[in-house]
Amino acid sequence: MKLYGAKNYRRMPWKNGGGTTYQIAVDPPGAGTTGFRWRISRAVIEKDGPFSAFPNVSRWITLISGPGFTMDFADGTSFEVTKPFIAYWFDGGLGVTCR
Repeated sequence: MKLYGAKNYRRMPWKNGGGTTYQIAVDPPGAGTTGFRWRISRAVIEKDGPFSAFPNVSRWITLISGPGFTMDFADGTSFEVTKPFIAYWFDGGLGVTCR
């Protein structure tokens, strides 16, 4: 495991231009958005849009600051993430749009 200090977080713009992810920790060390066993990152959601798909990955999301957001899933379900520090799980392979 490699743990980074805030000034060394790996910054990764989203493919859709809707935000930025800061990778905090990852295993194995050096893995990016593929080939990881697990990773911890902090995302800044800058505008509405789709999330990247991560098939076969269990994803957890938690609001740290801001007004929150709604996640709409391809299966017709949705949930609101409006309370800070509550973890929500979702299937990383399921299409999801954030607003």
